[in-house]
Amino acid sequence: MPQPAPTRALALVAAWLAVAGQLVMLYAPALPVAAGFAFPLSDKLAHCLSFALAAGLWAALSRRKALVAGLFAAHAVASELIQLALPGRSADPWDVAADLAGIGIGLWLAGLAGRLGGGPGPRLAKRGGAPSGSGPATTIEPFAARLGARNRQSRQEAPP
Repeated sequence: MPQPAPTRALALVAAWLAVAGQLVMLYAPALPVAAGFAFPLSDKLAHCLSFALAAGLWAALSRRKALVAGLFAAHAVASELIQLALPGRSADPWDVAADLAGIGIGLWLAGLAGRLGGGPGPRLAKRGGAPSGSGPATTIEPFAARLGARNRQSRQEAPP
């Protein structure tokens, strides 16, 4: 079943905030790292996590996972090319690799959450539609209706 309106609105806000944070991380002038925070490959971890969060949230909100993956992959490559022109920034192909890994992780987690939580996913027939096949119900009403119908059917089939 589709997410309730307040839940979807919060998810959209979180998705836009994730993209905004990602844009700041990728395009802001290089900031000094807090003492003790930096460790080997910490920038790759930051790239991976930022793309996993943003792509995962958008994938969870969308039925078009391939489009989400493609847009974020294009942004991963474009961001490194843009950083070549920014003062104090440099491009690194390993950043693109970390970004792509993050996209994969985010989409995997979004798919996993959709299957476990019964949230929006490929089973939705159309936007706002009900699940088209098997899948956990997200409210008690559809479950209760199915259970009541099943009980009535079993009583009718029982021999006298």
